[in-house]
Amino acid sequence: MNTNIMFTDIVGYSKLTGDDQNLALELLKEHDKLIEPIIERYEGEIVKRIGDAIVAIFKNSANMIQSSVEIQQSLKNRNNRSIQSRHIILRIGLHHGEVIIKNDEVYGLGYELASSIEPICEYGGIALSHDLYNQTHENEELILNGANNHFFIRPIAEFNFKSITKPMMIYKLYLNLLDWYDEPKDMVCNYLVKQNISNDLYKVPKFDDKLSSETNHHELADNFFKQHNLSYAVYHYKMYLDYYLNDNQESTELNILYIFSTLGLGRLVNRVCKIIKSQYNLSANADLFFINAITYFNQKEFGKAAIDFENALSKKENQFLFEACYYLLVIFYFNSEYKKGIDLIAYYKKQISSHKLHSVIFDSLNSIFLNSQKNHKDNYELTINITAILDNIELIGDKKFILFLYWFLIQFYKQHKNTKQALYFQDKAHILINELANAISGFQLKNLFLDKPLIHQMLMEEIDFDFIDDLGLDDFSEPEQIKTTEIDVFNFCTECGFKNDNKFQFCPSCGNKLTK
Repeated sequence: MNTNIMFTDIVGYSKLTGDDQNLALELLKEHDKLIEPIIERYEGEIVKRIGDAIVAIFKNSANMIQSSVEIQQSLKNRNNRSIQSRHIILRIGLHHGEVIIKNDEVYGLGYELASSIEPICEYGGIALSHDLYNQTHENEELILNGANNHFFIRPIAEFNFKSITKPMMIYKLYLNLLDWYDEPKDMVCNYLVKQNISNDLYKVPKFDDKLSSETNHHELADNFFKQHNLSYAVYHYKMYLDYYLNDNQESTELNILYIFSTLGLGRLVNRVCKIIKSQYNLSANADLFFINAITYFNQKEFGKAAIDFENALSKKENQFLFEACYYLLVIFYFNSEYKKGIDLIAYYKKQISSHKLHSVIFDSLNSIFLNSQKNHKDNYELTINITAILDNIELIGDKKFILFLYWFLIQFYKQHKNTKQALYFQDKAHILINELANAISGFQLKNLFLDKPLIHQMLMEEIDFDFIDDLGLDDFSEPEQIKTTEIDVFNFCTECGFKNDNKFQFCPSCGNKLTK
Protein backbone atom coordinates (compact mmCIF):
# COMPACT_ATOMS: atom_id res chain seq x y z
CA MET A 1 0.00 0.00 0.00
CA ASN A 2 1.09 3.59 -0.63
CA THR A 3 1.07 5.58 2.58
CA ASN A 4 2.92 8.24 4.57
CA ILE A 5 5.95 7.07 6.55
CA MET A 6 7.70 8.76 9.46
CA PHE A 7 11.10 7.51 10.60
CA THR A 8 12.56 9.01 13.79
CA ASP A 9 15.87 8.43 15.56
CA ILE A 10 17.62 9.94 18.59
CA VAL A 11 20.99 11.50 17.72
CA GLY A 12 23.88 9.92 19.65
CA TYR A 13 21.75 7.39 21.49
CA SER A 14 24.04 4.39 20.85
CA LYS A 15 27.02 6.24 22.37
CA LEU A 16 24.91 7.36 25.34
CA THR A 17 23.87 3.73 25.95
CA GLY A 18 27.54 2.77 26.22
CA ASP A 19 28.40 5.74 28.45
CA ASP A 20 25.42 5.78 30.80
CA GLN A 21 22.83 3.07 30.24
CA ASN A 22 20.55 4.21 33.08
CA LEU A 23 20.36 7.76 31.70
CA ALA A 24 19.81 6.39 28.18
CA LEU A 25 16.85 4.29 29.33
CA GLU A 26 15.43 7.19 31.32
CA LEU A 27 15.62 9.55 28.34
CA LEU A 28 14.08 6.93 26.04
CA LYS A 29 11.09 6.62 28.37
CA GLU A 30 10.72 10.39 28.39
CA HIS A 31 11.08 10.44 24.59
CA ASP A 32 8.29 7.84 24.20
CA LYS A 33 6.04 9.62 26.67
CA LEU A 34 6.35 12.87 24.73
CA ILE A 35 6.07 11.79 21.09
CA GLU A 36 3.71 8.79 21.22
CA PRO A 37 0.63 10.89 22.18
CA ILE A 38 1.41 13.35 19.35
CA ILE A 39 1.57 10.54 16.80
CA GLU A 40 -1.67 9.08 18.19
CA ARG A 41 -3.39 12.50 18.18
CA TYR A 42 -2.85 12.76 14.43
CA GLU A 43 -4.05 9.21 13.78
CA GLY A 44 -0.60 7.81 13.19
CA GLU A 45 0.27 4.20 13.96
CA ILE A 46 3.66 3.06 15.25
CA VAL A 47 4.40 -0.08 13.20
CA LYS A 48 8.00 -0.75 14.20
CA ARG A 49 10.63 0.08 16.83
CA ILE A 50 14.36 -0.35 16.30
CA GLY A 51 15.95 0.50 19.63
CA ASP A 52 15.45 4.26 19.94
CA ALA A 53 14.04 4.56 16.39
CA ILE A 54 10.33 4.68 15.62
CA VAL A 55 8.56 3.92 12.35
CA ALA A 56 5.02 5.28 12.08
CA ILE A 57 2.55 5.41 9.22
CA PHE A 58 -0.22 7.96 8.60
CA LYS A 59 -3.17 7.72 6.24
CA ASN A 60 -3.20 11.52 5.95
CA SER A 61 -0.04 13.33 4.79
CA ALA A 62 -1.11 16.64 6.37
CA ASN A 63 -1.46 14.86 9.72
CA MET A 64 2.07 13.47 9.43
CA ILE A 65 3.49 16.92 8.58
CA GLN A 66 1.69 18.47 11.56
CA SER A 67 2.76 15.65 13.86
CA SER A 68 6.45 15.91 12.93
CA VAL A 69 6.54 19.65 13.55
CA GLU A 70 4.78 19.34 16.89
CA ILE A 71 7.19 16.58 17.96
CA GLN A 72 10.25 18.71 17.20
CA GLN A 73 8.71 21.82 18.74
CA SER A 74 7.82 19.91 21.92
CA LEU A 75 11.36 18.51 22.17
CA LYS A 76 12.79 21.98 21.57
CA ASN A 77 10.66 23.39 24.40
CA ARG A 78 11.67 20.49 26.64
CA ASN A 79 15.39 20.88 25.88
CA ASN A 80 15.23 24.60 26.66
CA ARG A 81 14.21 23.63 30.19
CA SER A 82 16.84 20.88 30.59
CA ILE A 83 20.59 20.75 31.06
CA GLN A 84 22.73 19.81 28.04
CA SER A 85 23.38 16.24 29.14
CA ARG A 86 19.63 15.53 29.24
CA HIS A 87 18.78 16.94 25.82
CA ILE A 88 16.91 14.69 23.41
CA ILE A 89 17.88 15.54 19.83
CA LEU A 90 15.76 13.87 17.18
CA ARG A 91 16.02 13.49 13.42
CA ILE A 92 12.80 12.88 11.49
CA GLY A 93 12.61 11.59 7.92
CA LEU A 94 9.31 11.75 6.04
CA HIS A 95 8.25 10.07 2.81
CA HIS A 96 5.20 8.96 0.82
CA GLY A 97 5.52 5.56 -0.79
CA GLU A 98 4.91 1.82 -0.72
CA VAL A 99 4.91 0.02 2.63
CA ILE A 100 4.27 -3.68 3.23
CA ILE A 101 3.50 -4.92 6.75
CA LYS A 102 3.67 -8.71 7.17
CA ASN A 103 4.22 -10.82 10.29
CA ASP A 104 4.98 -7.69 12.34
CA GLU A 105 7.75 -6.72 9.92
CA VAL A 106 7.84 -3.65 7.67
CA TYR A 107 9.08 -3.82 4.08
CA GLY A 108 8.75 -1.89 0.85
CA LEU A 109 10.50 0.82 -1.13
CA GLY A 110 8.73 3.56 0.83
CA TYR A 111 10.04 2.19 4.10
CA GLU A 112 13.58 1.91 2.73
CA LEU A 113 13.53 5.51 1.48
CA ALA A 114 12.16 6.89 4.76
CA SER A 115 14.91 5.04 6.64
CA SER A 116 17.47 6.55 4.24
CA ILE A 117 16.15 10.12 4.59
CA GLU A 118 16.31 10.17 8.40
CA PRO A 119 20.16 9.81 8.67
CA ILE A 120 20.73 12.75 6.26
CA CYS A 121 18.38 15.01 8.23
CA GLU A 122 19.74 17.93 10.23
CA TYR A 123 20.08 17.32 13.98
CA GLY A 124 16.81 18.42 15.61
CA GLY A 125 15.22 18.84 12.18
CA ILE A 126 12.83 17.32 9.66
CA ALA A 127 13.64 16.22 6.11
CA LEU A 128 11.12 15.08 3.51
CA SER A 129 11.16 13.56 0.05
CA HIS A 130 9.99 15.09 -3.19
CA ASP A 131 7.30 12.38 -3.33
CA LEU A 132 5.82 13.69 -0.09
CA TYR A 133 6.17 17.27 -1.34
CA ASN A 134 4.01 16.32 -4.31
CA GLN A 135 1.31 15.13 -1.90
CA THR A 136 1.25 18.19 0.34
CA HIS A 137 2.54 21.30 -1.45
CA GLU A 138 0.40 24.35 -2.04
CA ASN A 139 0.36 25.74 -5.59
CA GLU A 140 3.87 24.49 -6.41
CA GLU A 141 5.25 26.79 -3.67
CA LEU A 142 7.66 25.94 -0.86
CA ILE A 143 4.62 25.65 1.40
CA LEU A 144 3.17 22.43 2.84
CA ASN A 145 -0.32 21.86 4.20
CA GLY A 146 -0.39 20.54 7.73
CA ALA A 147 -3.51 19.43 9.58
CA ASN A 148 -3.91 22.76 11.41
CA ASN A 149 -1.43 25.04 9.72
CA HIS A 150 0.82 25.79 6.77
CA PHE A 151 4.55 25.09 6.98
CA PHE A 152 7.51 26.30 4.97
CA ILE A 153 10.34 24.35 3.36
CA ARG A 154 13.59 24.81 1.44
CA PRO A 155 15.27 22.40 -1.00
CA ILE A 156 18.44 20.90 0.52
CA ALA A 157 19.98 18.83 -2.30
CA GLU A 158 19.39 15.92 -4.67
CA PHE A 159 20.42 12.65 -3.02
CA ASN A 160 21.46 9.30 -4.46
CA PHE A 161 19.83 6.43 -2.59
CA LYS A 162 20.65 2.76 -3.16
CA SER A 163 17.00 1.78 -3.47
CA ILE A 164 16.25 4.08 -6.44
CA THR A 165 18.03 4.75 -9.74
CA LYS A 166 17.46 8.51 -10.06
CA PRO A 167 18.49 11.23 -7.58
CA MET A 168 15.68 12.52 -5.37
CA MET A 169 15.22 16.08 -4.11
CA ILE A 170 15.08 16.29 -0.31
CA TYR A 171 13.61 19.32 1.51
CA LYS A 172 14.07 20.83 4.94
CA LEU A 173 10.83 21.45 6.85
CA TYR A 174 10.97 24.45 9.21
CA LEU A 175 9.11 24.63 12.50
CA ASN A 176 7.88 28.17 11.80
CA LEU A 177 7.99 30.99 9.27
CA LEU A 178 10.61 33.06 11.11
CA ASP A 179 13.10 30.18 11.12
CA TRP A 180 12.44 29.76 7.38
CA TYR A 181 12.89 33.48 6.75
CA ASP A 182 16.03 33.76 8.87
CA GLU A 183 18.08 31.04 7.13
CA PRO A 184 19.55 32.15 3.77
CA LYS A 185 18.59 29.78 0.95
CA ASP A 186 22.22 29.05 0.07
CA MET A 187 23.01 27.95 3.65
CA VAL A 188 20.30 25.27 3.96
CA CYS A 189 22.71 22.49 2.94
CA ASN A 190 25.65 23.64 5.12
CA TYR A 191 24.80 21.17 7.87
CA LEU A 192 25.65 18.26 5.55
CA VAL A 193 29.36 19.02 5.86
CA LYS A 194 29.13 19.63 9.61
CA GLN A 195 27.42 16.26 10.11
CA ASN A 196 30.03 14.47 7.95
CA ILE A 197 27.52 13.34 5.33
CA SER A 198 29.53 12.15 2.33
CA ASN A 199 29.37 14.56 -0.61
CA ASP A 200 29.19 11.52 -2.89
CA LEU A 201 25.59 11.10 -1.72
CA TYR A 202 24.27 14.46 -2.88
CA LYS A 203 24.44 17.30 -5.37
CA VAL A 204 23.29 20.87 -4.73
CA PRO A 205 21.72 22.15 -7.98
CA LYS A 206 20.60 25.68 -8.80
CA PHE A 207 16.94 26.16 -7.93
CA ASP A 208 16.49 29.77 -9.02
CA ASP A 209 15.07 29.35 -12.51
CA LYS A 210 12.65 26.59 -11.55
CA LEU A 211 11.21 28.48 -8.60
CA SER A 212 10.96 31.97 -10.07
CA SER A 213 10.22 31.67 -13.76
CA GLU A 214 6.39 31.63 -13.66
CA THR A 215 5.49 33.31 -10.37
CA ASN A 216 5.11 37.04 -9.73
CA HIS A 217 5.98 36.84 -6.05
CA HIS A 218 5.93 40.59 -5.48
CA GLU A 219 2.41 40.99 -6.82
CA LEU A 220 1.22 38.01 -4.80
CA ALA A 221 2.86 39.44 -1.66
CA ASP A 222 1.14 42.81 -2.14
CA ASN A 223 -2.23 41.10 -2.57
CA PHE A 224 -1.79 38.93 0.52
CA PHE A 225 -0.72 41.98 2.51
CA LYS A 226 -3.87 43.87 1.49
CA GLN A 227 -5.92 40.88 2.69
CA HIS A 228 -3.93 40.91 5.96
CA ASN A 229 -2.50 37.43 5.35
CA LEU A 230 0.85 38.49 6.79
CA SER A 231 2.41 35.00 6.71
CA TYR A 232 1.95 34.59 2.97
CA ALA A 233 2.95 38.21 2.36
CA VAL A 234 6.28 37.63 4.13
CA TYR A 235 6.78 34.34 2.27
CA HIS A 236 6.27 35.86 -1.18
CA TYR A 237 8.30 38.99 -0.41
CA LYS A 238 11.15 36.75 0.74
CA MET A 239 10.86 34.51 -2.32
CA TYR A 240 11.04 37.65 -4.46
CA LEU A 241 14.22 38.72 -2.65
CA ASP A 242 15.76 35.26 -2.99
CA TYR A 243 15.06 34.60 -6.66
CA TYR A 244 14.81 38.00 -8.38
CA LEU A 245 17.55 40.60 -8.88
CA ASN A 246 16.21 44.06 -9.73
CA ASP A 247 15.59 47.56 -8.41
CA ASN A 248 12.78 46.62 -6.01
CA GLN A 249 14.98 44.73 -3.54
CA GLU A 250 15.25 47.68 -1.15
CA SER A 251 11.51 48.42 -0.94
CA THR A 252 10.71 44.72 -0.62
CA GLU A 253 12.97 44.34 2.42
CA LEU A 254 11.32 47.40 3.97
CA ASN A 255 7.87 45.86 3.41
CA ILE A 256 8.94 42.74 5.33
CA LEU A 257 10.44 44.86 8.09
CA TYR A 258 7.22 46.86 8.36
CA ILE A 259 5.27 43.65 8.98
CA PHE A 260 7.79 42.47 11.58
CA SER A 261 7.80 45.84 13.35
CA THR A 262 3.98 45.93 13.63
CA LEU A 263 4.13 42.43 15.15
CA GLY A 264 6.51 43.65 17.85
CA LEU A 265 9.57 41.70 16.66
CA GLY A 266 11.97 44.40 17.82
CA ARG A 267 15.22 42.44 17.97
CA LEU A 268 14.74 40.97 14.51
CA VAL A 269 13.88 44.40 13.08
CA ASN A 270 16.91 46.06 14.69
CA ARG A 271 19.25 43.39 13.34
CA VAL A 272 17.94 43.56 9.78
CA CYS A 273 17.78 47.38 9.86
CA LYS A 274 21.53 47.54 10.49
CA ILE A 275 22.16 45.34 7.45
CA ILE A 276 19.82 47.38 5.25
CA LYS A 277 21.33 50.70 6.32
CA SER A 278 24.82 49.60 5.36
CA GLN A 279 23.69 47.82 2.18
CA TYR A 280 21.48 50.57 0.72
CA ASN A 281 22.63 53.69 2.61
CA LEU A 282 19.11 54.37 3.89
CA SER A 283 19.82 56.26 7.11
CA ALA A 284 17.42 59.12 6.16
CA ASN A 285 14.75 56.97 4.48
CA ALA A 286 11.15 57.79 5.49
CA ASP A 287 10.06 54.14 5.62
CA LEU A 288 13.04 53.22 7.80
CA PHE A 289 12.25 56.07 10.21
CA PHE A 290 8.67 54.79 10.37
CA ILE A 291 9.73 51.18 11.00
CA ASN A 292 12.12 52.26 13.76
CA ALA A 293 9.37 54.40 15.27
CA ILE A 294 6.93 51.46 15.50
CA THR A 295 9.68 49.38 17.12
CA TYR A 296 10.26 52.10 19.72
CA PHE A 297 6.50 52.41 20.25
CA ASN A 298 6.11 48.67 20.92
CA GLN A 299 8.98 48.93 23.40
CA LYS A 300 7.14 51.81 25.17
CA GLU A 301 9.89 54.28 24.29
CA PHE A 302 7.38 56.95 23.29
CA GLY A 303 9.86 59.83 23.20
CA LYS A 304 12.10 58.12 20.65
CA ALA A 305 9.04 56.86 18.76
CA ALA A 306 7.59 60.39 18.45
CA ILE A 307 10.90 61.73 17.08
CA ASP A 308 11.12 59.04 14.39
CA PHE A 309 7.42 59.31 13.47
CA GLU A 310 7.97 63.05 12.96
CA ASN A 311 11.14 62.33 10.96
CA ALA A 312 9.15 59.96 8.75
CA LEU A 313 6.41 62.56 8.23
CA SER A 314 8.97 65.21 7.30
CA LYS A 315 9.89 63.29 4.15
CA LYS A 316 7.91 64.09 1.01
CA GLU A 317 7.54 60.45 -0.12
CA ASN A 318 5.86 58.59 2.72
CA GLN A 319 3.59 55.60 2.06
CA PHE A 320 2.81 55.32 5.78
CA LEU A 321 1.65 58.93 6.35
CA PHE A 322 -1.76 58.09 7.81
CA GLU A 323 -0.46 55.33 10.06
CA ALA A 324 2.38 57.53 11.34
CA CYS A 325 -0.23 60.15 12.25
CA TYR A 326 -2.33 57.57 14.12
CA TYR A 327 0.63 56.47 16.23
CA LEU A 328 1.65 60.07 16.94
CA LEU A 329 -1.90 60.92 17.98
CA VAL A 330 -1.89 57.98 20.41
CA ILE A 331 1.31 59.35 21.99
CA PHE A 332 -0.13 62.90 22.15
CA TYR A 333 -3.37 61.70 23.73
CA PHE A 334 -1.51 59.46 26.16
CA ASN A 335 0.47 62.54 27.27
CA SER A 336 -2.67 64.78 27.33
CA GLU A 337 -1.14 66.93 24.55
CA TYR A 338 -4.50 67.61 22.91
CA LYS A 339 -3.44 70.82 21.14
CA LYS A 340 -0.64 68.92 19.35
CA GLY A 341 -3.13 66.35 18.13
CA ILE A 342 -5.53 69.00 16.79
CA ASP A 343 -2.66 70.79 15.02
CA LEU A 344 -1.37 67.55 13.47
CA ILE A 345 -4.77 66.70 11.98
CA ALA A 346 -5.14 70.25 10.67
CA TYR A 347 -1.66 70.19 9.11
CA TYR A 348 -2.40 67.07 7.04
CA LYS A 349 -6.01 68.00 6.28
CA LYS A 350 -5.42 68.12 2.51
CA GLN A 351 -3.88 64.63 2.35
CA ILE A 352 -6.50 63.25 4.75
CA SER A 353 -9.45 64.65 2.79
CA SER A 354 -8.27 62.82 -0.35
CA HIS A 355 -8.91 59.42 1.25
CA LYS A 356 -12.49 58.46 2.17
CA LEU A 357 -11.74 56.02 4.98
CA HIS A 358 -9.05 58.07 6.70
CA SER A 359 -11.06 61.26 6.28
CA VAL A 360 -13.93 59.82 8.35
CA ILE A 361 -11.59 58.37 11.01
CA PHE A 362 -9.60 61.59 11.40
CA ASP A 363 -12.82 63.64 11.66
CA SER A 364 -13.78 61.38 14.57
CA LEU A 365 -10.36 61.75 16.19
CA ASN A 366 -10.51 65.51 15.80
CA SER A 367 -13.83 65.53 17.67
CA ILE A 368 -12.29 63.44 20.48
CA PHE A 369 -9.27 65.75 20.80
CA LEU A 370 -11.44 68.91 20.78
CA ASN A 371 -13.73 67.56 23.50
CA SER A 372 -10.78 66.36 25.58
CA GLN A 373 -9.13 69.77 25.27
CA LYS A 374 -12.30 71.48 26.59
CA ASN A 375 -12.21 69.02 29.52
CA HIS A 376 -15.97 69.16 30.06
CA LYS A 377 -16.43 66.00 32.11
CA ASP A 378 -20.21 65.90 32.13
CA ASN A 379 -21.12 67.85 28.99
CA TYR A 380 -19.51 66.78 25.75
CA GLU A 381 -20.53 66.48 22.12
CA LEU A 382 -18.86 63.61 20.32
CA THR A 383 -19.59 63.06 16.64
CA ILE A 384 -18.49 59.55 15.66
CA ASN A 385 -19.88 57.84 12.57
CA ILE A 386 -18.79 54.20 12.87
CA THR A 387 -21.21 53.15 10.10
CA ALA A 388 -19.60 55.57 7.64
CA ILE A 389 -16.17 54.19 8.54
CA LEU A 390 -17.24 50.58 7.97
CA ASP A 391 -18.92 51.52 4.68
CA ASN A 392 -15.62 52.89 3.36
CA ILE A 393 -13.57 49.75 4.02
CA GLU A 394 -12.69 47.94 0.80
CA LEU A 395 -9.90 45.65 2.07
CA ILE A 396 -9.73 43.69 5.29
CA GLY A 397 -6.20 45.03 5.84
CA ASP A 398 -7.62 48.55 6.21
CA LYS A 399 -9.66 47.47 9.23
CA LYS A 400 -6.54 47.70 11.40
CA PHE A 401 -6.89 51.51 11.32
CA ILE A 402 -10.24 51.28 13.14
CA LEU A 403 -8.36 49.80 16.10
CA PHE A 404 -6.74 53.20 16.67
CA LEU A 405 -10.18 54.86 16.77
CA TYR A 406 -11.44 52.22 19.22
CA TRP A 407 -8.49 52.95 21.51
CA PHE A 408 -9.28 56.68 21.52
CA LEU A 409 -12.96 56.01 22.18
CA ILE A 410 -12.12 53.70 25.10
CA GLN A 411 -9.81 56.32 26.61
CA PHE A 412 -12.32 59.12 26.04
CA TYR A 413 -15.20 57.30 27.71
CA LYS A 414 -12.98 56.15 30.58
CA GLN A 415 -12.01 59.80 31.04
CA HIS A 416 -15.70 60.71 31.23
CA LYS A 417 -16.55 57.81 33.57
CA ASN A 418 -18.78 56.16 30.96
CA THR A 419 -17.72 52.58 31.65
CA LYS A 420 -20.54 51.07 29.61
CA GLN A 421 -19.43 52.77 26.39
CA ALA A 422 -15.75 52.06 27.08
CA LEU A 423 -16.50 48.35 27.50
CA TYR A 424 -18.65 48.40 24.36
CA PHE A 425 -15.76 49.66 22.21
CA GLN A 426 -13.28 47.37 23.93
CA ASP A 427 -15.49 44.43 22.96
CA LYS A 428 -15.62 45.72 19.37
CA ALA A 429 -11.81 46.01 19.35
CA HIS A 430 -11.46 42.46 20.68
CA ILE A 431 -13.68 41.09 17.90
CA LEU A 432 -11.78 43.05 15.25
CA ILE A 433 -8.35 41.92 16.48
CA ASN A 434 -9.50 38.31 16.24
CA GLU A 435 -10.96 38.89 12.77
CA LEU A 436 -7.65 40.33 11.55
CA ALA A 437 -5.74 37.49 13.23
CA ASN A 438 -7.90 34.89 11.48
CA ALA A 439 -6.92 36.38 8.12
CA ILE A 440 -3.31 35.34 8.84
CA SER A 441 -2.80 31.77 7.65
CA GLY A 442 0.39 31.05 9.61
CA PHE A 443 0.01 29.96 13.25
CA GLN A 444 3.14 31.78 14.46
CA LEU A 445 2.40 35.23 13.04
CA LYS A 446 -1.25 34.87 14.02
CA ASN A 447 -0.27 34.41 17.67
CA LEU A 448 2.25 37.25 17.49
CA PHE A 449 -0.44 39.54 16.07
CA LEU A 450 -2.79 38.66 18.93
CA ASP A 451 -0.29 39.20 21.73
CA LYS A 452 2.73 41.34 20.82
CA PRO A 453 1.69 44.74 19.36
CA LEU A 454 1.49 47.32 22.13
CA ILE A 455 -1.61 48.95 20.66
CA HIS A 456 -3.44 45.60 21.06
CA GLN A 457 -2.27 45.31 24.66
CA MET A 458 -3.45 48.88 25.32
CA LEU A 459 -6.84 48.09 23.80
CA MET A 460 -7.27 45.11 26.11
CA GLU A 461 -6.24 46.85 29.34
CA GLU A 462 -8.68 46.25 32.18
CA ILE A 463 -11.34 48.94 32.55
CA ASP A 464 -12.15 49.88 36.13
CA PHE A 465 -15.81 49.93 37.18
CA ASP A 466 -17.16 52.91 39.12
CA PHE A 467 -19.57 51.85 41.86
CA ILE A 468 -22.24 54.39 42.86
CA ASP A 469 -22.97 54.95 46.55
CA ASP A 470 -26.60 54.04 47.37
CA LEU A 471 -26.83 56.99 49.85
CA GLY A 472 -27.84 54.67 52.69
CA LEU A 473 -31.23 53.73 51.25
CA ASP A 474 -30.66 50.08 52.19
CA ASP A 475 -29.34 50.66 55.71
CA PHE A 476 -32.01 48.44 57.25
CA SER A 477 -31.49 45.40 55.06
CA GLU A 478 -28.71 42.87 54.79
CA PRO A 479 -26.54 43.37 51.66
CA GLU A 480 -27.21 40.80 48.99
CA GLN A 481 -24.39 38.56 47.90
CA ILE A 482 -23.40 39.33 44.32
CA LYS A 483 -23.55 36.05 42.44
CA THR A 484 -21.03 35.62 39.68
CA THR A 485 -20.72 32.69 37.33
CA GLU A 486 -17.10 31.97 36.55
CA ILE A 487 -16.69 30.49 33.09
CA ASP A 488 -14.17 27.66 32.90
CA VAL A 489 -11.96 28.29 29.86
CA PHE A 490 -9.54 25.76 28.35
CA ASN A 491 -5.83 26.69 28.33
CA PHE A 492 -5.41 25.02 24.92
CA CYS A 493 -7.70 24.47 21.95
CA THR A 494 -8.59 20.78 21.74
CA GLU A 495 -8.91 21.00 17.95
CA CYS A 496 -5.77 22.85 16.80
CA GLY A 497 -3.59 23.20 19.92
CA PHE A 498 -3.85 27.04 20.10
CA LYS A 499 -2.34 28.29 23.39
CA ASN A 500 -5.18 30.23 25.02
CA ASP A 501 -3.23 32.61 27.30
CA ASN A 502 -5.82 35.38 26.85
CA LYS A 503 -8.72 33.16 27.96
CA PHE A 504 -10.71 33.51 24.73
CA GLN A 505 -14.06 31.69 24.76
CA PHE A 506 -13.69 30.75 21.09
CA CYS A 507 -10.41 29.76 19.41
CA PRO A 508 -9.11 32.61 17.18
CA SER A 509 -7.28 30.00 15.09
CA CYS A 510 -10.04 27.52 14.19
CA GLY A 511 -13.21 28.85 15.88
CA ASN A 512 -13.58 25.88 18.27
CA LYS A 513 -15.45 26.56 21.53
CA LEU A 514 -12.97 26.84 24.43
CA THR A 515 -15.37 26.73 27.38
CA LYS A 516 -16.49 23.69 29.36
